[in-house]
Amino acid sequence: MRGFRPALLVSLTVCLLSTGCASVPGGRLSPSDQSEGSSGTRGPARITIATFRELSFIPYSAIPGSYELRNAVNPGLAVLDDRGTLRPVLAEAVPSLENGFWKLFPDGRMETTWMIRPGALWHDGVALNADDLLFTLAVGRDRATGAFGQPAYGSIEGVAAPDAQTILLTWREPYIDADQMFTMWLGWPLPKHVLEGPYLNDPASLIQSPFWTQDYVGSGPYQVREYVPGLRIGLEAFDKFLLGRPKIEAIDVVYTPDPSTVLADILAGTVDLTVGLGLPVDSVAEMRERWREGKFSLEFADTRWFTLHPQFIDPAPAVVGDLRFRRALLYAIDRQEMADSLQAGLGPVAQTFMAPDQPDYAGIEARVMKYEFDPRKAIQMIEALGYARGTDGLMHETSGKTLEVEIAGSSDAVTKTMLSVADYWQRVGVASTTFITPPQRATDWEYRATFSSFSLFTGTHDLPALPALLSTQARTAENHYEIGGLPNWSRYRSAELDDLVNRFFRTIPKGDRIDLLTRINQHIFENLTTMGLYYFPTPYAVANRVANVPTGRASRASMTWNVHLWDVRG
Repeated sequence: MRGFRPALLVSLTVCLLSTGCASVPGGRLSPSDQSEGSSGTRGPARITIATFRELSFIPYSAIPGSYELRNAVNPGLAVLDDRGTLRPVLAEAVPSLENGFWKLFPDGRMETTWMIRPGALWHDGVALNADDLLFTLAVGRDRATGAFGQPAYGSIEGVAAPDAQTILLTWREPYIDADQMFTMWLGWPLPKHVLEGPYLNDPASLIQSPFWTQDYVGSGPYQVREYVPGLRIGLEAFDKFLLGRPKIEAIDVVYTPDPSTVLADILAGTVDLTVGLGLPVDSVAEMRERWREGKFSLEFADTRWFTLHPQFIDPAPAVVGDLRFRRALLYAIDRQEMADSLQAGLGPVAQTFMAPDQPDYAGIEARVMKYEFDPRKAIQMIEALGYARGTDGLMHETSGKTLEVEIAGSSDAVTKTMLSVADYWQRVGVASTTFITPPQRATDWEYRATFSSFSLFTGTHDLPALPALLSTQARTAENHYEIGGLPNWSRYRSAELDDLVNRFFRTIPKGDRIDLLTRINQHIFENLTTMGLYYFPTPYAVANRVANVPTGRASRASMTWNVHLWDVRG
């Protein structure tokens, strides 16, 4: 066992579903676009953003807060705004059926066209052109590069560059996110003139290049001024950003892993904003009335939830692989009590894989299997598997061996939740040991993938996490535990679920997609491929002195989508 026995605990994307394959009407971002509250502002100025983990420029890295960093430095050709609308940045337009840049053919094939706006530049002054996008796709479609791949690339039939400003993609089948190509979410643009040499020299080592740290070159409103590993990233305004020079001169991104220190810095006025996971909801709920110089925004846009991942490859004990046992364990947990006590009642119980409070998902929950708190039923189900409760209150095999499971916590952020789960399980006789993954092993993917029984995460759900359900996203010895995009932590592999997920991304009509989403959710909760506990809002601190920071965002929308318009009030 890796852990210790705990003491008893004392107590986005709606846009995709609502609009089909066409982008929501929305104008091109321009330097004159303004958000409410920007009057009376001044610049240039400097702000400080606190984050709780070292952020990453590597495409598709799921480190919380990295999307905000990457969006500020290299948003791509288009960006999702806070309402979930795709808006062009370096592109003339986002492909849609209406503007003719997205075409559907009778045989199911598609065609999308991207046109780069004149004047788009990389931070080193080199023009961004079609060769960069061709290179981006070549790297992403090359299996040897590992982390740069995406399942969507399998739907691409061909790519061509009719001229230096135009990219034409042909798709062998429908793909609903085709209009997100060359954004943060798919085909994140790479500078060919910088990365072609390292890529040709050793594709498998491209991810190790210093380009991803101190040498990073993007095309967004901010460029990297300094990169101090483990401490901070300094960003400065890019004079030649296509939409105009940002109003704020410099942004300091500082790593402060201790939430109490960050809260103290917020109150002291030395931190203006926070990004990523780290602020405890209970602390924020208590501080909201006291912080008069700013506000805490509680966002579901990050599609985060607390979830247990069962191990599906050689679990120990083997009964973890038995659906009846997993169901018993979920019945044993009072998830409503956990949500109320650990999330100040701000996060509802996770009854589906989808985000809460979204009208398009209202019909899904009624058709998904529920697991209401019922410890008596849990005990009966475990005993029906051949276990008997001893005088010590624990379940035992006929041989006398104690039934014991292990819970691996992904970070300190899940400690309270993990101990609470262990407490509930011990109440029904299942001995539970717990441990937190050591920071030095956070990226040891073989170690992380081969947990024995359960792993508890503050993971991603909803549409952004659908690709992580695929069998190909499981970290296994066959792929050397390296995959691109979000991993399938449970390592659950099912041809049926693969088919449902792949069909979802190929299905254009909204009603058909909702039906597929319902069937995906039914499969997850009937088989408990992951065991959702409760959703939680991500608290963000935003000082009053910073104007135009979006709150109440749609799913997938980055806080920094409009960072070039942020300003500091006088």
